[in-house]
Amino acid sequence: MPGIEKLVEEIRKQGEAAVAALRATDAARVDAIRAKGESEAREEYARLTEKAEAEAAKRVALAESSMASESVKAALQAKVREVDAVVEEALKRLTDMDDAGYFAVLEGLILSKAPAGGSELLLNRRDADRLPSGFMEEINKKLGSKRAVTLSPERADIIGGCVIRRGLVEENCAFDALVTEKNEEIRDSAAAILFG
Repeated sequence: MPGIEKLVEEIRKQGEAAVAALRATDAARVDAIRAKGESEAREEYARLTEKAEAEAAKRVALAESSMASESVKAALQAKVREVDAVVEEALKRLTDMDDAGYFAVLEGLILSKAPAGGSELLLNRRDADRLPSGFMEEINKKLGSKRAVTLSPERADIIGGCVIRRGLVEENCAFDALVTEKNEEIRDSAAAILFG
């Protein structure tokens, strides 16, 4: 009987070692996928931002050189509409991103906007339903205990992104609000040129 017990014990040890090896491999694979998604999301966001800023700079330069001309005013208005289209496309790409990229962008927003003292995170229903396992734990690990966020059971009426709430103060990090803010800055610059 002692021989059988040794054999059973050896099989058990081999099984535990195999399970541990699989867990390590899976963890490494998840980390690689997450890193790739975060990198792609940052690159796409930077590219779209750079494109929108370049388009806006072209329109502003054109308007400054020919401010008196009505045709220039009309051209600038057309260019602003083009910027609007670029901004709208940026918003669409953000909301249509694959889960890894989307939540990498969302993580960046939360890490940059979460206030000290703890706060609540409000997501729309779609994002709350597809929130990756361990996402909140990972965020809080990166934020530290003084900036921790909890996922609110309340759902935000937003297209994508999030709302960070601390008491009565809300930080609107909804993608459409952030994109609209940038778009309004571009429009204000164009209006200043058009109407002096």
